Amino acid sequence: MNFTTRSIHLHQYELLKSWQRKGNVALLIVYFKIHNKYYLLPFETLQEVWEGQENGDRKSIAWEIFENECKQVVSKDGYLLHYLDAIEG
Repeated sequence: MNFTTRSIHLHQYELLKSWQRKGNVALLIVYFKIHNKYYLLPFETLQEVWEGQENGDRKSIAWEIFENECKQVVSKDGYLLHYLDAIEG
């Protein structure tokens, strides 16, 4: 199970990139239905894959990257997705 970059449009990528350049936190929350898990995908990880695909590299992010390098987002304190804990932690 991989996350394909085809799920992201160029204008969405460019918006995230502009936020990152301005010093803001830029990320995506990615849901894997088959695993019933949410993960924070930092822009830096997305950017690495995005720029690589322009040079003929992979056009997806492997599930193992999410499991090993991204922070899982869970429910907490009545919030469906308590993503601030994942950003801060």
